[in-house]
Amino acid sequence: MKLLNQILNEDIIARIAEQIRIVIRIDKTSHAAERQDREDEHISDEEIINTAKRGLKTVVEYLIFDKLDLNHPFVISSKSNNLNIVSNLQQRGDNIDLIVITVMRKKHFMPKAGTKQIIVEDWWEDATPEQQKKYVEEHPKSKKAIEYKKEKGQEKNSIPTQERVVVDLRRKPYSKTKQFLSNYYPSEKEEKNYLKKCDELKKQFSESSHLFAALQTDKNTKEAINDWKGKGVWRTLNDPLTSKKEKERLKKQIEILSDIASKDSFKIDYSLERGMIIPTTDIDSYLQNFNQGQEISLPPSGFSGNPKSARTFAQIEKNDKERVSVVIKLHPNSKGMMRGSYIDVSETSLFSKENEIVRSHKSKSTVDKIEDTITQDGARYITIHLKEQDF
Repeated sequence: MKLLNQILNEDIIARIAEQIRIVIRIDKTSHAAERQDREDEHISDEEIINTAKRGLKTVVEYLIFDKLDLNHPFVISSKSNNLNIVSNLQQRGDNIDLIVITVMRKKHFMPKAGTKQIIVEDWWEDATPEQQKKYVEEHPKSKKAIEYKKEKGQEKNSIPTQERVVVDLRRKPYSKTKQFLSNYYPSEKEEKNYLKKCDELKKQFSESSHLFAALQTDKNTKEAINDWKGKGVWRTLNDPLTSKKEKERLKKQIEILSDIASKDSFKIDYSLERGMIIPTTDIDSYLQNFNQGQEISLPPSGFSGNPKSARTFAQIEKNDKERVSVVIKLHPNSKGMMRGSYIDVSETSLFSKENEIVRSHKSKSTVDKIEDTITQDGARYITIHLKEQDF
C-alpha cells in the first residue's frame, strides 16, 4: 500500500507548473544553432520543443525535491527519436525558462559525470500527425487509436475501458456545466446549517483539545498555523524558488501540526471535504491509488467543515477540459468520530472562515467508493469517498 505523499505531490507539481510559469523558450545560442544543423539530419525547433515539453514534469519534480538547481546543466534524452537536449533553467523575474545549450541526435547518449539525464520515451508524441493517423487506421482497436478518436471527437459517446479497480464509478450526462453547478454548491439554507455545525466543532476545540492546550503554552503552534494558512505551506515548501533553510523550517511546522492533529479527535455527524484540481493526463494514475476497502494514509492535509469552501478549490465552474475537479469526502467512523485539529479556533487567524481541520499522516481511513460525473460540455467532477477508521 502506498503512502499517498505521491498523490499530494502530483497535485502540487501541476499547480506549481502553472504558478511559476516554467516556460519552454528555446533561446538557441550560436553554438546550439550550429550543432543543430551539423547533424546528418536537421533538427527542427518543433522537435526540440516537443521533446523538451515531455521532460518538463520530471524537471519540475527534480526542482521540488532539490535534485536539480537553477543554472545547472541537465540533459533531456528521447529514446524514440534519439534526440538529446542539453539545457539549464534560468530565472527571469518571476518566471523560469528552459534554455537550450546544444542539441544532438545520438543513440545511447551518456552525459558527463554529475549531469542529470531525464529520459523520455513516448513514441506517440514523437510521431507526426500523418504517422499518428496512419497508426490509427492500421490499429483501430488499440488504446492509442481510441484515445485519438476521442480527442478528435470521432467517438464522443464512447467511454474508455476501465482499467483501475474502483466502485460505483459512473457518468451522469448533465446537459451543461451550469445545470450541474445548480446542485453542486450547497443552497443558502444548507450552508447556514453547515456553518452552524462548524461553530459546534469550533466549540469542541475551544474548550478542550490538544491544539487548544498547545496554543496556550507554545508560540510555535500559532506560528505553524499562520504559516499553514497564510503561506500555503505545501505550495511554498515545494516551490523551487523557496530557500533550503525556509523549507526545513516549514517541514518542522508541518510536523508540529501533524503531531497535534494525530492526538485530537472530535464528534461529527457529516463529512469533511477537500477540493483540488488534477490535470486530465494524470487523473487515471491518480485514481489507481484508491481501491475499495484499501487503507489510506494521506499526507498532512486540510479538510473543510464547509463544503462550499472545499468545492471552490475544485474550480469546476471554470469548465476546463485540461483539468479534472476532485473532491475527497471524509466520512466519520461507526462511532461518529474523526481525528484531526480544527485550526480556525481564533477569529483573528488567517482565513478563519474556511473552517479548516488539519489531518495527520498518522490518521487512517478506508476507501468506500468513487463517483465520476461528466457533463455533456466536457467538465468532469470526481468524488472520492473515504471513511475514518474506528479508534
